[in-house]
Order: sequence, then C-alpha cells, then structure tokens
Amino acid sequence: MVMKRLFKFAFSAFSSMGSKKKPHETHLKDVKISKSFEPIHSERADKIYDHLGQHALKVIHEDSEVAGKKSLAWVMWAFKNAAEADYQDGISVHDVSALVYKAAKVELYPINVSRVVHNHTDYIRQVSQDRKTKRYLLTEEGHKEVAKLALIDKH
Repeated sequence: MVMKRLFKFAFSAFSSMGSKKKPHETHLKDVKISKSFEPIHSERADKIYDHLGQHALKVIHEDSEVAGKKSLAWVMWAFKNAAEADYQDGISVHDVSALVYKAAKVELYPINVSRVVHNHTDYIRQVSQDRKTKRYLLTEEGHKEVAKLALIDKH
C-alpha cells in the first residue's frame, strides 16, 4: 500500500514536469463583484413608515454619525422610530433595512445591519426572539446618542 502511494506520487511529479500547460487564470472582469440592492418587504417597516408619515417624517441628516459610523446612526434611527411606533417587542435587521430604504433610499443590507447590532451592544439590545428572528431596540445609552442626531424633514 505504501509502495502504491509512493509510486503514484513519483509518477504524478514526473508527468507534471513534462507538461507546460498554463494554469487557468481568472480575471476580475470575469467575476461579478457587486450585486444590486433588492428592497426588502416588511410589514413592520411599512407600519412604522406609516406612523412616521402621520407625524412629520424626519430622517437623520446625511452627515450624521454615531461613533464615526453612518450606518450605526441609521440603525439607531430605525430602532428609535420602532419604539415610538409602539413596537415594544423590537424589530429585526430585515425590518431596519426595509425601513431605512423606504424612508430615505439608503441601502443597508441586513447582514451589515446585523454586524452593526452585534458590534454595538452598548447602544442596542435584543428584546425578543421568534424562532430564528431576533428583534432589537435601543438601550438607555442608545436613546441618549440618538437624541443627539440632527433630524431633517423628509418631503
């Protein structure tokens, strides 16, 4: 058995030496490196957006940041509005993505929202879970930070 393996190794090494084939190269133009943003449908986001529409819709200023991150500012804005719309059981990362896109046409992928949520537990906390869907709201510290954001009327 050992001899078979040794013979197989030696034979493959000698046969590859005689071969002058080029290895297959992948060029960047052959690979799709970006995908288009598909807006997510969310009933919770629709209801929160309707609630915002009934009370003058205000979104954060485009230069607003929390801890140097614009995405964190948008995520916290969404959680703040969820609490104001009486979603005490929180909203999911998909709801956040849908709400931010519907209100301001800002593209936040749910996976990126999830990273923001998990990296900033001082501002955001999990409040409920339904099967695999986790829902979040702001902590007290998060409410203090989001109150500092500059809001503008969306018309």
